[in-house]
Amino acid sequence: MTFLLAGCSSMPDTGEKEGKKYLRCAARVSAAEDRTAEGKGWSLGVEDSIARISIRPAGESVLLGALAGPVTPGPATEENIRKTLAAFSKNGVHAIVFAGGAGKTKQDITWTLSRLARTRVPVLVIPGARESYDDFSSAVDEIRETSENLVDMSRVRRADFGSFSIVSIPGFHEPYNLAAGERACSFTRSDLKPIEKLIRNAPSPVMLLAAAPPLDKGENSVDRALGAANAGSEEIADLIKKESVGFGIFSGIADSAGHASALSEAPADAIMESVRHSRAFLNAGTVDAVPLTTVDGSVSTGLYTIIEADGRKMSFSRHWL
Repeated sequence: MTFLLAGCSSMPDTGEKEGKKYLRCAARVSAAEDRTAEGKGWSLGVEDSIARISIRPAGESVLLGALAGPVTPGPATEENIRKTLAAFSKNGVHAIVFAGGAGKTKQDITWTLSRLARTRVPVLVIPGARESYDDFSSAVDEIRETSENLVDMSRVRRADFGSFSIVSIPGFHEPYNLAAGERACSFTRSDLKPIEKLIRNAPSPVMLLAAAPPLDKGENSVDRALGAANAGSEEIADLIKKESVGFGIFSGIADSAGHASALSEAPADAIMESVRHSRAFLNAGTVDAVPLTTVDGSVSTGLYTIIEADGRKMSFSRHWL
């Protein structure tokens, strides 16, 4: 199994949205980051904005382990991460995706990502609403000195798995919810224009990876917040519709942890797990051990998801900790 990563390393420009400054991380899709790495059962080489990661043994389907923040460092959350990585290993996942929320400080970001990087497979990570881009990128670079499987998807922007591709949208859509203010990543509709080209040039169907969920409808949606509101990104919803994207992994609004929908025009119906879907958009929830009351009225003390995808179909199974 071989997949490609299109990457970049230049500093994002500054933009302004709703009177607040932010870093245009989503709009930055050029300038290659060159490196090579190898682990047990996989190898990575990045050159001229394209990386090749070969995973053995080869197969049509790819198993992804998905999780997200917000993360509260401490013994209970560390135990959740340990159990999650053990489950990923037992189930033979080929790669792990982390949909943002690693921490508000460099120390907390390092705490989270260094633990994820202990696994033996590639780990694709993005910043969300909590991270400063400076702290996030610095933490990734330091961790990668000893853990070359960590892939910063704010700089490496596309992962081509052969049967499907992951395209990343770093940051969060609401600038007033950025914990790091103008040093955090956000986006406007125009910032997503370069991503349209990334999607169109992808050699296979696309799965989005973003902290910001798309604007959805109804109580079963991936963006349902407490207060009976849908709070997702209209820009991402329009991108999905315009480019006919069929799959996505999101976080950002932890209130709807574990929700999955087909993102249809009508109010979202929940889609079943362990069933192959031709359209599936998933809220990864949070691996955090701090109790969280969800919009369903349940209390989450941690969640991870295992996804099987082949480009044509995607299935998932949720696992509460």
